[in-house]
Amino acid sequence: FLSSITKIMHENTILKVSVPNDFSSFQMMLIENNFTNETWVCPPDHISYFNTQSLTNFVTSLGFEIVSLQLDFPIEVFLTNEHSNYWQQREKGKAAHFSRIKCVNYMAEKSLDDYMLFSEMSAKLDFGRDISAYLKIAL
Repeated sequence: FLSSITKIMHENTILKVSVPNDFSSFQMMLIENNFTNETWVCPPDHISYFNTQSLTNFVTSLGFEIVSLQLDFPIEVFLTNEHSNYWQQREKGKAAHFSRIKCVNYMAEKSLDDYMLFSEMSAKLDFGRDISAYLKIAL
């Protein structure tokens, strides 16, 4: 799909690609510390897994330039606390999700520009659940 979409893009087109941030360095730390296991592995629903590095390598190999790479709220931070670990206690998942929404809404309302910077810095730290890559055709 990404290879074929370049045919309809022009130099001012920005394409947003969003994928889960799977096998991230933060997730690896969670596994190493027994906070979770590979709960994000979900065949046949997911057949490709990306993290910030592999997505960057993939899109640049297809001739895209990354305008912005952002990660959303790191919901997996809740896994580091026994009282909010939604993997060990499944009933905590909904509360973790609503906390994430409240935090994201707060930051975005406070300053959308600063929230975008926060999301870009989260990508540099590989600390967030989903990746959004804003791409243009490399010239």
